[in-house]
This record gives sequence, structure tokens and C-alpha cells, in this order.
Amino acid sequence: MALVAIGYMFVTNLDSIFVIPLLPVLHGGTPAAIARDVALALSLRLGASLLLSLILPAVAPRASNAKLLMASSMMKAGAFLSILALPAPQSLWCFAILAGAGTGTLRPAVRAVIADETRGAGQALAFQALFLAMNVAFVLGPLMAEAAVRLDLIAAGVLAVTVLELGAGLAALRFVPARRTGCAEQSPAPVLGRPARLSVGIWLLLLQSLLAYAAVGFLIASLVLFEAVNPPLGAWRNALLSLEGLAVIFVQLALMPFFGRLPRAALHGAVALAAAGGLALCFTPFLPFALLGLLIFAFAECLAMPAGQLELAERAPAEARRSVFAMAMVAAALGESGGAWMAWAVTRAEAAGLSPAAAAQGASLAIGGGLALVAWALARRPRRRPARLGATTQLVQERR
Repeated sequence: MALVAIGYMFVTNLDSIFVIPLLPVLHGGTPAAIARDVALALSLRLGASLLLSLILPAVAPRASNAKLLMASSMMKAGAFLSILALPAPQSLWCFAILAGAGTGTLRPAVRAVIADETRGAGQALAFQALFLAMNVAFVLGPLMAEAAVRLDLIAAGVLAVTVLELGAGLAALRFVPARRTGCAEQSPAPVLGRPARLSVGIWLLLLQSLLAYAAVGFLIASLVLFEAVNPPLGAWRNALLSLEGLAVIFVQLALMPFFGRLPRAALHGAVALAAAGGLALCFTPFLPFALLGLLIFAFAECLAMPAGQLELAERAPAEARRSVFAMAMVAAALGESGGAWMAWAVTRAEAAGLSPAAAAQGASLAIGGGLALVAWALARRPRRRPARLGATTQLVQERR
């Protein structure tokens, strides 16, 4: 059943990532309106996803994973149809809310299926495969979107992924066991813990999560709006979106044997340097530098996500761990949403006398500086217990 869950995640990610690069094309408004509305839609999508992830254990504690996956597919299919049936920008708002709600519903359900149906080394392998499937979809989706635009098959493509999404939901309803064997989910803990019980180290890690996801949100939104942010390379928008996911896959596979051996203080410092340098290079007018920037940023991303997850698990008291991870989700969503709005602000930089590319590079250095300060502060605070390499395989499922 873990293979069904992984296949479902691949299909549903592919569908979403095919549609998102088409949002500016389907909008049809002025460049300024497109930039504003797409940034808001991406923020709404993140907010809806976060809200559903947090409230689902309370509103549907006994719902089976199979039914949740089917419900997610129905919401996402409705999101895809809304962008064809409604005028802009209303179509973007409906898409963002429905697609975000669907994503927030499927994430815990897919994880629960894998946790219920696998054990030991097989579970670690299944979570790693889940992460890779998500990123393979991220590579293929923009390429498919580019082909749909060039062949003038946008509406047909959106209808096709709608059918594919519903098919994935029906397959999950048919093959995923209706039972819920995960005992931890039967009595969910409160969403947010008491802040007074959290150490300074945990608050620093939550801040790092916010900044790291702000960097990811800023890069992805900037690539979606690349014609406005970096006009010399605007035609490479969809290719760069695909290459970003491909770089993450390549770097993650390369780092797996070495991650556990890296000193944690040096790791956090490398994240700050690579995030700032990689982002800044992405906004140069030279394609080779932009490609190098994507590779360097992928290095930062593949270090930051696992390091943050591991240290939260190590530093949080056992009774507060569930609450701490919920707070990390909040920080990640706020950071990614803020990064999307930062990309929109960059497109308006000419009003302040700056080129959008220069403003984007300044924002990149600011994010990197914030990560560097957090890295310095974390290096001064020892962890509660040593890291365990075996925990690194489930880390980055929350990347998009």
C-alpha cells in the first residue's frame, strides 16, 4: 500500500505543478495585475493547506486515509476546473483555496498510509521514495506546462490532469485500506503547545524554518514571475522551474551518505552561505550563472530541511514534540507565503529606482544574513542529545 500512496503523491503533485506555471497565462491581465494576483493566490494556497493540516485531526478524527485521499482529489479537481470556468482573478482565488485545502488533506493521509503499512528499513525507504517522487513531479510538471502552451492545448491539459487527479483518488479509495492502524492519530495532541516551555534553541529553529521556507517561496514565486523579475532570462521560466526540482533530487541523493557526518554548526553556516549565494546568482542575466545558482541553492535546501527536522526532534521535550512540529508547519507556511509576497515586491522595485533583478539579489542577501545569524546563535547552544542518521530519511517531505 505504500507504493499506492507514493504513486498518489506523484500524480497529485504532477497535476498541481502542471497547473501552477499556467496561472499567469490563464490570467490574461496586465503584468502588474498578474504579479499581484499570482502572489496572492500562492499565499492563499499555502494558508488553506496549513489550515486543513492543523484542523483535520479535530474535525475528522475517524475518517479513513482512503476517504481523505479521495476527498483531496475531489477538491483539487474542483480547483483545476475553476480556473477554466471562472474569470480572472476569481478563478485564481477559487483555485488557491480548493487546491490548498486538498493539499492540506492529503499530506497527513499519505504519511499515515506509509507509517501504517511499512516498518523499519522499509519505512525509511518508503519516505525517501516519497520525497523523490514529489521532486520528479516538480521536474516534469513545468515541462508539460511549457508543451501545453506551445501546442495551444492549455484547456485540454487542465482537463486531462483533472481526470488524472480523480483517477488517483479512485485508485486510493479502492486500494488503500479503510482501517486506520496508526494509534498515534487516534488521540491527537493539541495543535500548539505552551510557548513558555520551549527552549531558546527551539525558537531559533522555528525562525530558521521560517527563513528557509521564505527562501524557497521567494525562489519559486520569482521563477513563476521570471519575465518581470529577470527579463533577460524570462523565456527560461518553465525550464528553470523544472531544473530546480532536478537539482534538489541530484543533490539530495549525493548528500545522503554524508549528511550524518557533517558538524551541525558548519552545516547551518553552509546553509546561510549557499542560500544567499545561490539565490543571488539566479537573478543574474547570464543563464550559466542562473543554473549554477539553482544548484547551489539546492545544496542549501537539502541541508536546511533535514537539519531543522532533526534538531527539533532532539531539542523538543517528548510531551511537546507534536506541538513543536505543528509550530514548525506554521513557521514554514508563513515563511513561504512571505517569500511569495517578497517576489511580488521585487517586481515593483522600479518604483523605488531599482531594477527587479537587483532588488531580488538584495532580498537574497537579506535572507542569507538572517540564516547566518540563526546559525551563529544555534552554534552557541548545544543539542540535548546526539543526532541519529536513521531519522534523516523522512525529513524533506514538507518541501512543496
